[in-house]
Amino acid sequence: MFPLKQVCAGLLLAVSVLASSAWADTFTIGVLAWHDEEHADAQWQPMVSALSQALPQHQWVLRPLELNDIPPALMRQELDFLITNPGDYVEQEHFFGVSRIATYLNPPATDAMYAVGSTVIVLAARPELQRLEDLKGLRLAIPTEDAFGAFQILQGELRKDGLDIHRDIGRLVQTGYPLTKVVEAVREGRADAGVIRSCLLEQLVAEQKIPAHLFRVLSVRRDARLPCVVSSQLYPDWAFAAARQTSPDIARQVLLALLSAPPSKQAGYWSVPADYQPVHALLRELGKPPYAVATPPPYTFVRQYWPWLLAMVGGLLLWLGYTLRVERLVKYRTSQLQQMVVEYNAATQQANSNQEQLEHLSRLSVLGELSGSLAHELSQPLASIGNYGSALVRASEQALLTPDVVAYAAREITAEATRASGVLDGIRRLAKKRPCVREVQAMIPLAVQTIALFTGLLRAAPAVALVESVPVFAQMDALQIQQVLLNLLKNARDAQRDSPAPVPPIEVRITATEGVITVSVRDHGTPLTDAELAKIFDPFFTTKQEGLGLGLSICRTIIEAHGGALTACRAEEGVGLILSFTLPQAPSAT
Repeated sequence: MFPLKQVCAGLLLAVSVLASSAWADTFTIGVLAWHDEEHADAQWQPMVSALSQALPQHQWVLRPLELNDIPPALMRQELDFLITNPGDYVEQEHFFGVSRIATYLNPPATDAMYAVGSTVIVLAARPELQRLEDLKGLRLAIPTEDAFGAFQILQGELRKDGLDIHRDIGRLVQTGYPLTKVVEAVREGRADAGVIRSCLLEQLVAEQKIPAHLFRVLSVRRDARLPCVVSSQLYPDWAFAAARQTSPDIARQVLLALLSAPPSKQAGYWSVPADYQPVHALLRELGKPPYAVATPPPYTFVRQYWPWLLAMVGGLLLWLGYTLRVERLVKYRTSQLQQMVVEYNAATQQANSNQEQLEHLSRLSVLGELSGSLAHELSQPLASIGNYGSALVRASEQALLTPDVVAYAAREITAEATRASGVLDGIRRLAKKRPCVREVQAMIPLAVQTIALFTGLLRAAPAVALVESVPVFAQMDALQIQQVLLNLLKNARDAQRDSPAPVPPIEVRITATEGVITVSVRDHGTPLTDAELAKIFDPFFTTKQEGLGLGLSICRTIIEAHGGALTACRAEEGVGLILSFTLPQAPSAT
């Protein structure tokens, strides 16, 4: 049995504990999540645990926020405390009355007042980059323009050197967080230099995540209060601030708990509040909130600047008169320009027509040279057809006409007619004048067709061998490309016409490399001199007594219009010439 007094005392104690638990206050600590919520929870949870141990009568809730979410949360009084970077703290202090109660101190920094700076890194293999001034015109990697240590501090340093980071830097490469993305951008060559927070470079080297010799720091500054290499002056670190509505007594309890908490590897430790006037001065110089230039009321503006406004009105009237005069001149010049455009278009159309006519004449010229034996080539199939017809008549007269004889004669007549028709069809296509029509077509069938046309038109045609062929497709005008290939074959024949027998076959190759088709024609004739080889594509240059020197020049124009190139070189063996043209490879039409 317990004495009544002890029982009553125990009951009173239990009731008081339950009441304090039921009525415990909950305090929300907003924290700038510069990376993501998971990272923010991992970084600041040790601090929340320390507050819970020191002040168990209250509940503590950590709320990660993005930069744009902090003002609305403060406006709705959803936050009791705020942890944020120095630049954002100065802004929220101005607009929402938050007040710092502690300053973050992250080792190896020894003084919270001098803990944050900008470090500009470049590859050690860039010796031409030594100072911040050398960044002019280059690509600079940053996480975001809201970053205090990794952007705004450097922006202030460049202004001291007379440089505007948006005007003088070639391009800002925004990588986002974490800051290791900035390091990777410089390492991979996506940026010439990168801005990171002080001590990050030393940390990555100590953790063996990057080699110590890989990077250098521009405009090195050293400070005994921060044993890290930086490129700027130093500023206070992050602030722990109390919201305007937060009780001063609770703020004092939190401050004592923070100062008493042991430092942790994840969260460092807290110091007495630093002087943030250097941060104010930097933001004021950069024109960033809360020092962004605001637009004054209209009446204030007019009253203050009326002499300038009057001068502007007078200048506007003068400009109006000048504009009217200029407008008349512009109309006159525009009419002249329009007339010139009309004349230019007419001239261009005429030039295109002349080019088409020149190509047509070139085809006719080739056809004329190759068709000297046309009558001979056609006479043979026509004679065969006549012979088979006469045989059928004699067989009919002698009553020897059988179905087998008729079928055999019909097949032979059809074959000879097809042969003659093929010769005529090739000539007809070459001789026909028509506009350029580009379609995706296979290169091998076109080459085979052209070789057959070339050898079929010559009485004593040289041997032509397709020694190498890759099944490729090109967006081309088949007739124009056939014209080019026919010209190259004709030049090869002419080059080796006087060569002693036996002459190896003319070699045709079709290859493809990295999306480029190469078609080459190699002869085994007498090699050209250096002077002749240099002028082979010049208009009106020729080594033939009967030639005009336009064939290869027209061929080059056709190939270049298709996005390719026509070249000439001696064969490796020293005998013969190789003429090659390239075309962009296209996917199969199917």
